[in-house]
Amino acid sequence: MPDVSEAEILAASAAGVVVNCGSSGVRRRVEAGLIRRFCRELRDQVDPRGLRLRSASVGGSLDLAGLDVPFPLVFSDCEFDSPVIVEGARMYGLALTGCPEVPGLLANGVRVRRDLELSGSRISGRLRTSASMSKRSAIWLCESRIGGRLLCADTVIDGGERSIQADRMRVTGNVRLLHQFTACGEVRMIGARIGGSLDLT
Repeated sequence: MPDVSEAEILAASAAGVVVNCGSSGVRRRVEAGLIRRFCRELRDQVDPRGLRLRSASVGGSLDLAGLDVPFPLVFSDCEFDSPVIVEGARMYGLALTGCPEVPGLLANGVRVRRDLELSGSRISGRLRTSASMSKRSAIWLCESRIGGRLLCADTVIDGGERSIQADRMRVTGNVRLLHQFTACGEVRMIGARIGGSLDLT
């Protein structure tokens, strides 16, 4: 199947509808560089409802570090072949839901105005960052600021020694690690401030 084109994404995102990239269990490829282009160069053409991709295979490194993304970025049932990088970015909202393969999330210092949602996704990886000289983790959220909630319902994280490292994270709303949430490795939130509840049901 052909890759998803810029014209397809532009038409859907301008109308505020989901870009459905899958058919009969086959995921069409979306280049990570194209997503970055929408977040940087074409962001004024994206509807406030955001850029929403379903059943895509995201190829290459999705690196949005340091960018200002003024609309929600939503990935549903998508696969990634490289870690998602949003370190130091300013985002309206970020959702990776029902994604069967996410090779890690580097989000130290990210600013998310609304929710950060990882529900139903499988996240694995042993990533290094400048936040630690010796440890690795699947998800890094040190010094992050989340204006809404951190949602991890039915999320599976395999980080080896550490699954989540979120030292000095600030969350205005609730942190929900629940239902069949599974962390193969330490969940570390030293010095975190949570404005709502911490739900480990």
